[in-house]
Amino acid sequence: MEPIPADAELVLLVRSGDRAAGDLLVRRHQGLVWRAIRGLRNVSPSVEYDDLAQAGRLAILQSCKQWEPGKGTKFSSYAYQSIWWAVVGESNKQERQALPCQEGSEGLLAEVAARPELPEVDLSGLHPRRRVLISLVFGINGGQERTVEVAGRMLGLNRREANREYELALDELRSAG
Repeated sequence: MEPIPADAELVLLVRSGDRAAGDLLVRRHQGLVWRAIRGLRNVSPSVEYDDLAQAGRLAILQSCKQWEPGKGTKFSSYAYQSIWWAVVGESNKQERQALPCQEGSEGLLAEVAARPELPEVDLSGLHPRRRVLISLVFGINGGQERTVEVAGRMLGLNRREANREYELALDELRSAG
């Protein structure tokens, strides 16, 4: 029985084009991929976990190009960061693709603005984008509740912009009530 090569040897073999070494390295660190996937929070049901795993496996192979064995960092520690960001990126990409209006939010704004509001919550004084954001976050009008970040992405906002709009909407609602 041949000894199993260390990560450093496998990385060098992968760099030289050895596919079998790449397969072995991916199998060896597959647990890191699933650890990263389990670490995701508030994942949309539309996200395909097999696609997330594939992105993580590719990140293992990409890490081979940049990891330097003599620098004192274990390959698994180095690769995990790449795996994590690849899994997060793939998850975000799939969530964006599943959104009803990817490019602009005009259709969603019109759809939510046309819905009757709940009697105990008057959102009519809010800017239309804030009204939609609050409706999406709290699941008003029978919709699914979403995080501020996901609701913001549906409106084409980054996380900071979504949080700012959410806080402004809440401030406006508090001052109006």
